[in-house]
Amino acid sequence: MAGIQILRTHLTLTVTVPLEQLRREMGEPVLAIGPTLAGEVDQYVREHKLGYYPALDYFIQKQALDMDLVAAAEHVAAMVAETARRKIQTRLREPFSNIKFANIQSVAMTLPRVRPGDANALNSLTQHYSPNRIRIGVIASSIEKAGINTEDYNKLAAHKMRNWLEPEFESVDITESHQMDAAD
Repeated sequence: MAGIQILRTHLTLTVTVPLEQLRREMGEPVLAIGPTLAGEVDQYVREHKLGYYPALDYFIQKQALDMDLVAAAEHVAAMVAETARRKIQTRLREPFSNIKFANIQSVAMTLPRVRPGDANALNSLTQHYSPNRIRIGVIASSIEKAGINTEDYNKLAAHKMRNWLEPEFESVDITESHQMDAAD
C-alpha cells in the first residue's frame, strides 16, 4: 500500500480585482480614490521636496491628506481584501487540501515603487493607490503520494494556484514560493 505525504508551500501573491467590478459593487466614487490620493501625495511630496513617495502611514501621521479620502481608501481596501480572501479560499478548495492565510495587505498601504522624477510618476501612483490590489501570503497544503519527487514542488504549486485563480482576478502575480519543512 502506497503512503501519502502532505506537502506545504508558502506563496506570496498579489491579486488585482477589476476596478469595473468595484464600481458596480460600490459605486462611481471608488474609481476616484486612486487618482485623488495620487494627486494629493504627489503635491505634498513636491511641495516638501521629499525626493520619494512615502507609504500612506506617513501622510496619516502628519494628517497631510484628506482624512475622509484615506478612510474611504482603507474601507474599500478592507472590503477588497475580504472578497479576495473568500474567492481564493473557494477557488483553491479543489486543487489543494488546505489553505491558510499568513497575511493580507492592501498594496495601496505599502511604499510605492516610484520616484517623483519618474516620467510616468502620477500614473504609477494612481495605480498604486487604487485599493483594488491585495498582497496575500498563502500556505497551500497538498496530499501527494509518498515518494514522489518533491524537488521544485513549489513551482508546481505556484502553477496550480495561478491557473485556478486567474479566472477570478484581473491579474495574479506570484512573487515568492517555497516549500515548507514539516517543522515550519
